[in-house]
Amino acid sequence: MTAIRLLADGAQHALETGQTEQAGRTLERLQQLTMEAADELRRLSGSLHPSRSSRAAWCRHSRPLTETLQDEYGIAAHLTAPAERSSRDNTHDAAVYMIARETL
Repeated sequence: MTAIRLLADGAQHALETGQTEQAGRTLERLQQLTMEAADELRRLSGSLHPSRSSRAAWCRHSRPLTETLQDEYGIAAHLTAPAERSSRDNTHDAAVYMIARETL
Protein backbone atom coordinates (compact mmCIF):
# COMPACT_ATOMS: atom_id res chain seq x y z
CA MET A 1 0.00 0.00 0.00
CA THR A 2 2.90 2.31 0.69
CA ALA A 3 4.29 1.67 -2.79
CA ILE A 4 0.90 2.43 -4.31
CA ARG A 5 0.69 5.70 -2.38
CA LEU A 6 4.19 6.74 -3.43
CA LEU A 7 3.51 5.88 -7.06
CA ALA A 8 0.27 7.87 -6.98
CA ASP A 9 2.18 10.89 -5.65
CA GLY A 10 4.75 10.42 -8.42
CA ALA A 11 2.07 10.22 -11.10
CA GLN A 12 0.43 13.39 -9.78
CA HIS A 13 3.77 15.22 -9.81
CA ALA A 14 4.49 14.01 -13.35
CA LEU A 15 1.12 15.30 -14.54
CA GLU A 16 1.62 18.65 -12.80
CA THR A 17 4.99 19.09 -14.52
CA GLY A 18 3.75 18.02 -17.94
CA GLN A 19 5.51 14.66 -17.98
CA THR A 20 2.53 12.81 -19.40
CA GLU A 21 4.54 9.87 -20.72
CA GLN A 22 6.07 9.25 -17.28
CA ALA A 23 2.64 9.65 -15.66
CA GLY A 24 1.21 7.06 -18.05
CA ARG A 25 3.91 4.52 -17.19
CA THR A 26 3.38 5.16 -13.48
CA LEU A 27 -0.38 4.72 -13.82
CA GLU A 28 0.16 1.40 -15.61
CA ARG A 29 2.35 0.26 -12.71
CA LEU A 30 -0.32 1.42 -10.24
CA GLN A 31 -2.93 -0.64 -12.05
CA GLN A 32 -0.69 -3.69 -11.91
CA LEU A 33 0.03 -3.26 -8.20
CA THR A 34 -3.62 -2.75 -7.27
CA MET A 35 -4.64 -5.87 -9.21
CA GLU A 36 -1.93 -7.86 -7.44
CA ALA A 37 -3.02 -6.48 -4.06
CA ALA A 38 -6.65 -7.37 -4.77
CA ASP A 39 -5.68 -10.90 -5.81
CA GLU A 40 -3.56 -11.34 -2.68
CA LEU A 41 -6.36 -10.06 -0.46
CA ARG A 42 -8.81 -12.43 -2.15
CA ARG A 43 -6.42 -15.38 -1.61
CA LEU A 44 -5.84 -14.40 2.01
CA SER A 45 -9.51 -13.94 2.83
CA GLY A 46 -10.28 -17.23 1.10
CA SER A 47 -8.02 -19.03 3.54
CA LEU A 48 -9.84 -17.71 6.61
CA HIS A 49 -12.44 -20.02 8.15
CA PRO A 50 -13.68 -18.52 11.40
CA SER A 51 -15.63 -20.38 14.02
CA ARG A 52 -19.39 -20.11 14.23
CA SER A 53 -19.22 -17.36 16.87
CA SER A 54 -16.65 -15.49 14.79
CA ARG A 55 -18.94 -15.69 11.76
CA ALA A 56 -21.76 -14.11 13.75
CA ALA A 57 -19.42 -11.33 14.90
CA TRP A 58 -18.21 -10.89 11.33
CA CYS A 59 -21.78 -10.37 10.17
CA ARG A 60 -22.38 -7.74 12.86
CA HIS A 61 -19.16 -5.91 12.05
CA SER A 62 -19.76 -6.08 8.30
CA ARG A 63 -22.88 -3.96 8.46
CA PRO A 64 -20.87 -0.69 8.27
CA LEU A 65 -19.46 -1.99 4.97
CA THR A 66 -22.97 -2.10 3.51
CA GLU A 67 -23.43 1.51 4.62
CA THR A 68 -20.19 2.46 2.87
CA LEU A 69 -21.28 0.71 -0.31
CA GLN A 70 -24.53 2.66 -0.22
CA ASP A 71 -23.18 6.06 0.84
CA GLU A 72 -19.96 6.22 -1.18
CA TYR A 73 -20.76 4.11 -4.24
CA GLY A 74 -24.55 4.24 -4.51
CA ILE A 75 -24.80 0.45 -4.39
CA ALA A 76 -27.88 -0.84 -2.61
CA ALA A 77 -26.61 -3.33 -0.05
CA HIS A 78 -28.25 -5.16 2.83
CA LEU A 79 -26.73 -7.71 5.16
CA THR A 80 -28.83 -9.87 7.42
CA ALA A 81 -27.18 -12.36 9.74
CA PRO A 82 -29.06 -15.63 10.04
CA ALA A 83 -30.61 -16.35 13.43
CA GLU A 84 -28.65 -18.70 15.62
CA ARG A 85 -29.72 -22.27 15.04
CA SER A 86 -29.62 -25.11 17.49
CA SER A 87 -28.11 -27.47 14.94
CA ARG A 88 -24.48 -28.37 15.52
CA ASP A 89 -23.95 -28.83 11.76
CA ASN A 90 -22.06 -25.71 10.70
CA THR A 91 -21.98 -26.63 7.00
CA HIS A 92 -24.86 -24.32 6.09
CA ASP A 93 -23.53 -21.42 8.17
CA ALA A 94 -20.05 -21.82 6.72
CA ALA A 95 -21.43 -21.76 3.16
CA VAL A 96 -23.48 -18.62 3.85
CA TYR A 97 -20.45 -16.96 5.43
CA MET A 98 -18.18 -17.79 2.48
CA ILE A 99 -20.71 -16.49 -0.05
CA ALA A 100 -21.19 -13.25 1.88
CA ARG A 101 -17.45 -12.78 2.34
CA GLU A 102 -16.74 -13.23 -1.37
CA THR A 103 -19.61 -10.95 -2.31
CA LEU A 104 -18.40 -8.16 -0.04
